[in-house]
Amino acid sequence: MQKRDYVSTSLALTFLFVGLGYALPFNLFLQGHTLQTHISPEILNLYFFVGWMGLAHFVYAYHGQFLTLNKNRKWIAPYAGGMLFGASALLGLRQLAGPMIFSFLMWIYFLPHFVRAEVLFSSQLEGKDSKTTWGVYLFPTIAFTFFTVVLFCPMEYIQNRWILIAMAAGCVAAGLLMGLKRQLENPDFSRYALLGIFLIAEGLVWATYRQYMNPYFQAGVYVIHIALASYMHYFRAYGFALSKQTTNRIKYLVIIVLINVAMILLGYACLHNQQMSPGLYVLDVTYFTYWVGLHLFSSELFLILKKQKSLNS
Repeated sequence: MQKRDYVSTSLALTFLFVGLGYALPFNLFLQGHTLQTHISPEILNLYFFVGWMGLAHFVYAYHGQFLTLNKNRKWIAPYAGGMLFGASALLGLRQLAGPMIFSFLMWIYFLPHFVRAEVLFSSQLEGKDSKTTWGVYLFPTIAFTFFTVVLFCPMEYIQNRWILIAMAAGCVAAGLLMGLKRQLENPDFSRYALLGIFLIAEGLVWATYRQYMNPYFQAGVYVIHIALASYMHYFRAYGFALSKQTTNRIKYLVIIVLINVAMILLGYACLHNQQMSPGLYVLDVTYFTYWVGLHLFSSELFLILKKQKSLNS
C-alpha cells in the first residue's frame, strides 16, 4: 500500500491560499468597480487571485497540449479548428445567457473536469483504480448544480422547506441510481461521492439561511467554494507534473512560481493602468469564466484527439 499522502500538501496549500487571499490588508481594485455593488473587497481579492493563478494554470495546460500535438502535427489543424469553434460558441453563449448565468454554467461544467483530473492524479500517483462510471463524475455535478440553484434562485422558489427537501432528496435519489452506495464503499471513489453529499447538505444549510443573507455574504459563500476547488485543482496539477520530473524538479517548480507571479503582476498592472486596459478582456475577473470554459473545452477536445491511435504513437 502507498505510504505517501499525495493529497494533503495540495489541500494544505489550498486552505492557506484561500485564507490569505481573503485576509489581504489592502484592496486590489480601486473604488468604483462594477462588481463592488454586490461583492465585498475581500472576496474580490480572493477571486482575482483565483483568476490570475487560473490563467497561469491555463498557460501550463495549453503548453502541455501543444507539446503532445507537436509530435503528431496533422492533429494541430483539427485542434485549432475545434478551438476556434469552441471559443466562438462560448462567446455566443455568454452573450445569450449573460455573464452571471454563463459563470454559473461554467463552474458547474468545471465539476466533472475537476473529478476526472482527480481520478487521473490519484490513479497514477496513489495507485488507485482509474476505471470509473459516469456516475462518479455526474453525481458531484448534480450536487453542485443544486447548491448553485438554491443559493441564487429567487427566494420564493425555495421558501417552502418541503420543496427544498424534495429537491435534495431528488439529487440523492439520482445519485443512488448512479451507484452512489457502491461509490461510498469503494475507497478509490468515495471522496467524490462524499463531495456530492457534502454539497447537497450545504445547499440545505445555505438555502435555509438565505433569509438572513445580504448579497455580499451570498457571493462570499459561493466564491470561497470556487476558490477551494480551483486552488486544489491548480496545486494537484502542478504536483502531478512535478512528480514526473526526475532531474529538473527544482527548475520546473521555479518556472511554475515565476509564471504565476508574472500573471499576478501583469493582471494588477492592467487593473491600475488605463493604457493597458485592453488586457482586461483577458485579465479582468468578469471575463475569467470565459477562459475557464475555453480551458474545459480544450481539455475535452484534447482527450478526443488523444484517443486516436496516431496521437498516442
